[in-house]
Amino acid sequence: MRLLEQPEGRRALLLVAGSWDPAEASRADRFSPWCVTGWCQGVGVYDVLTDTANLLGYSIYAIDVEGTDPDFNWNREQRLHGVLTELARVTGGRKLLNGERGRMLAAAVEDTRSYYAIAVAPPPGSGDRRLLIEIEMVPEGLEARSQTAVVPLSPERSRQLGVLNALWLEAGSDEGVALRLGHPRRLGGSRVSITAHLSIATEQLRWRELDGHPTTDFIIRVATADWRGNSSPVVSRRFRLRRGTRRDRELVVPWQLELRRRRYTIVADIEDRFGGDNLTAVAEISPRETPSREATIEARRRR
Repeated sequence: MRLLEQPEGRRALLLVAGSWDPAEASRADRFSPWCVTGWCQGVGVYDVLTDTANLLGYSIYAIDVEGTDPDFNWNREQRLHGVLTELARVTGGRKLLNGERGRMLAAAVEDTRSYYAIAVAPPPGSGDRRLLIEIEMVPEGLEARSQTAVVPLSPERSRQLGVLNALWLEAGSDEGVALRLGHPRRLGGSRVSITAHLSIATEQLRWRELDGHPTTDFIIRVATADWRGNSSPVVSRRFRLRRGTRRDRELVVPWQLELRRRRYTIVADIEDRFGGDNLTAVAEISPRETPSREATIEARRRR
């Protein structure tokens, strides 16, 4: 949902669930880096889905096709219905269970023909927390269906989510940014340590006069995810450089990564705090393979 181009008007997501066991999504620790709030409550994947949908204005239309499963299980069917009902309720959508699945498109079109958009101003200090919304209808007898929660994002959390989003991008290239990877060193078990050297040509960054000296100010954020989708929390460092130092033309930042012996995607994002372009390095590596030479992760420029 974050990577798609945002459509105008009311946004609807048709979630078609077939042979999907809700018990498979109970590992909150696996999905916690992707949660809008930075942590998950209980069944983590549902928090990721509903918080992101509410943040971007999507209503979920939860559609059940479980009845087509030849190995029908009533208890599993009831669990799935409970999950789909909750996804629709929290985001202001509708549940379409059993026989209703045959009119999923017609129901969604009918439901989105008219609506009211209500702006919510969160109280100060409520960033990165899930806030409940309650709408009271006047006069009595009227009914309303809406999302029941909202998560106002702080600027830092918004940037962290942008770094995590970049884990789904293909590797690109941009002049002036490179990441050179050293040889993996075993730490015991299935874990290895790799030193990544991020090289930044600082003429790509914006400079300002501070205390009489040309200065650049930027933040580097790094995240990793393995091929199974397990992501690490975003780690950040801030740098401020002045003209006339040894590193004012090219800055090389060593970054120690501890990974399992799996295929990984690595993202290194450079935020120019003086308003220039952000640079994001995206690449795939495999610690199982010892590089015969320095591997270069190329970068993608984005605003």
